[in-house]
Amino acid sequence: MDAGTRHRLTTGALLAVGAGTRPGRGPKALLRKADGATLLESARHALLAGGCTHVAVVQGAEAGRVSAGLENDANTTVLVNEHWATGLGSSLVQGTAAVPQGSATLVKLVDQPGQSAELVRRILDAHRP
Repeated sequence: MDAGTRHRLTTGALLAVGAGTRPGRGPKALLRKADGATLLESARHALLAGGCTHVAVVQGAEAGRVSAGLENDANTTVLVNEHWATGLGSSLVQGTAAVPQGSATLVKLVDQPGQSAELVRRILDAHRP
């Protein structure tokens, strides 16, 4: 199976639920990088540009505010985890449950700003279904 076929069947599960209490500036998803992009925008872009055909974004803290920063398109599904404060596990379950049958899943946390589209591409290229 070539890399293009593998990529075509990969959904990114982007966990963007934290309240950002450690940095103290609101939800982590809305923190801005040096280039001005939010962590959410940057992470979503890395997944799509890296080869994922769809991204399921799981939100929690201040979900309405976080949603306002997302482009509305066919490549993104937005989910709200009402139980986000119970821990990462419930968000992981919700995000992976949204992945279509037959699609591989690449899980990404929103607060990993160093993960670029190139890194996503390398991970997908190394994946052996």
